[in-house]
Amino acid sequence: MSNQHTKKRPRTTHVAWGVVVLISTLLVGCTHQAPLHPVRIDEPMQQVEEAYVKLLESGNVLPAQKSPVAIAPKIGGDAGTTLNRVTSAELHSSATDSDTYLHFSDPDSCIWNPYICSSSFVAWPGYIQNLGGSTWGYVWMSHGPGGNLIPHGTTKHYHIVGMFDPSVEPNPKHSAMFGNEWLAVVMKRDGALTNFDLTEIKVKEHVPIQLWFKDHANRWWYWRSIAQGWWALPGALNIQEVHITSASRRSADRYSVDDIKVAPH
Repeated sequence: MSNQHTKKRPRTTHVAWGVVVLISTLLVGCTHQAPLHPVRIDEPMQQVEEAYVKLLESGNVLPAQKSPVAIAPKIGGDAGTTLNRVTSAELHSSATDSDTYLHFSDPDSCIWNPYICSSSFVAWPGYIQNLGGSTWGYVWMSHGPGGNLIPHGTTKHYHIVGMFDPSVEPNPKHSAMFGNEWLAVVMKRDGALTNFDLTEIKVKEHVPIQLWFKDHANRWWYWRSIAQGWWALPGALNIQEVHITSASRRSADRYSVDDIKVAPH
């Protein structure tokens, strides 16, 4: 009979939490305003059905036909910084639609993403560099081959230390936060994705990378491990996108790249 006198548990706690969640959601939605940038990049880079694991199982992935060719071994420290010492005016006056380097040191990138120069953090929309005229290079994070760019509103980021404090790192370069995260490179002209050639890359520090690219026929190719050095990349021509991570995919293996040479089509 005592059960008849048992009081029901009040529901005010659940209602209060619901109100808090609703208000928090509205506030977050209001504060997530996209920074200015030359063209929209919040749409998916490439809509595909296969995730990274399914892509590996699909049979549509092949080792790159030619091995990388060493231009200079063990690029590190302040070596090979000529590209990073040009001024913005010199960069834009010399940029052409034939080929150029994504060198992570264009001061104009801080217009589109101020955090690069204020704190070294490269959050969404990533590093954006003009490659001449209406052609732009985008270096942001992805979910890997077969996946999309990581969208706005996440905590994902990488670092470019030299733009924030040249005394610490006189040669600005990409530095991954974690070795199992993916870095993506795409090109746009007049706001639309465009194919490009990938001809060189510098792997900094001591952590090897693996590099994947998608060709014009939607086939995937990869180099399983590219060690520290300055490398020519034969065969990566007329491609759609590039994805880079550490060769080991271990979180602690924080990789670093620089001077990605591209030629937009």
